[in-house]
Amino acid sequence: MYRIQIIIILTFLFAVYSCKDTNSTTNQQPASPSSNETVTSASPAEEDSEVITIYAWVEKLRLRSEPNTRGDILAELKEGDELSYLNEKTPTTEKVSLRGQIYDEPWLKVRNKDNIIGWVYGGGVKFYKPRVDLSKTPYDDCMGIIKTGKYELAQKCMSRIQKEQLKKDKQYVTQSKEGIDFRLLSGEKKSLRNIREGAVEISEDFPTYEYRYYIPQMGYFVVQVYGYESGSFLLVNDKSGQEIPIWGYPKPSPDFKHLLVSNADLRAGFQANGLQVLGFTYEGFKVVWEKELPDFEPYLPKWLDANKAEISLSPPPADLSDRQPQMAELQLDSLGQWSFTIED
Repeated sequence: MYRIQIIIILTFLFAVYSCKDTNSTTNQQPASPSSNETVTSASPAEEDSEVITIYAWVEKLRLRSEPNTRGDILAELKEGDELSYLNEKTPTTEKVSLRGQIYDEPWLKVRNKDNIIGWVYGGGVKFYKPRVDLSKTPYDDCMGIIKTGKYELAQKCMSRIQKEQLKKDKQYVTQSKEGIDFRLLSGEKKSLRNIREGAVEISEDFPTYEYRYYIPQMGYFVVQVYGYESGSFLLVNDKSGQEIPIWGYPKPSPDFKHLLVSNADLRAGFQANGLQVLGFTYEGFKVVWEKELPDFEPYLPKWLDANKAEISLSPPPADLSDRQPQMAELQLDSLGQWSFTIED
C-alpha cells in the first residue's frame, strides 16, 4: 500500500511539471528556421546597418520602378542628392549616355530621402558627395559634351536647349535667319543682323548670332557669335541694348553679383583661352578680373558659393606632354580681390 502511494505521488508531480513546460511562453526562445525556410525581410535595425550612402552626380537622375529605362519614373533627383543603397544590383550592365559619355553599369536599388524605393542607373551615382554647382545654367550639359570632343552631339544639344529658351523668352526675343530681334524693357527694339551693314562678306553666315538665354536678375541676354575664324559671346542689356563682348560662355554667381566667363580655345587660337569675371561697379557692369591660360583649357566652372568657384583644367587633345587634368579654384576675398589657385 505504501509503495502504491509513492507511485501515485511521483506520477502526479511528473504530470504537473510536464504541463508547465509545455504551456509556458515566457521563457521559450523562437525556433531557428529550418533549411527549407526563407527569411524574407530583415528588421529595420539590421537593414539600416547594411545601408551605404551614395550620391547623384547628374541633374535630373531618374529613380525608376524597374531596373531599366522603361520603368516608371518615381522621382527626379538633383545633383548631390543622397541615396541609401539597399545592397541589390542587376546582374547585367546597360550602356547609357550621361553628359555625352557612354557608361556601362548595372542598376542599383536605392531609397531616397522621401523613403521612395526604386532603381537608379549606376553610372549616375558616386560613393562620395560631389561638389555641387549652386548656379546652374541651361547649357551646362551641352558644355560637358563639348569637353568630351563630341561636337556634333554638342551642337544638337545646343539647338534643343535654344528652342526651349526661345519659347520661354518669346516675349523678349525672336530668332530668325536674319538674326535676333529684342524687345527691350524700355520699350525700344534692338536687332543683331547676321551680316552687318558694311561688313566684308567672307561667307554667307558671317557673322551669325545665336540666342542662348536670359539672366533677368542681372539684366542681360546672352548671345553666341560665330565668325569666320572665331567664336565669342555677347551680353545685351535688357533695357538699353548695350553690348558687352566677352570671351566665352557666362555663368552667374548664386547671388547674381558676378558672371564667370570661361573659354577653351588652345586648339584654334583665335580667341582668348582663359577666364573672366564681370561685376557691378561704379562704372557700370564690366570685367573686374581676367586671366589667360597658356597651358590648360578651362571647362565646366562650378559656383560652390557666392564668392568661390571651381574650374576643371584640361590640356588640349593635341598636347604630347604628360600633363594631367587639374582643378583650380577662384576665390573672392574680403577686400574684393580675386585669387586663382591651381590645386596640386
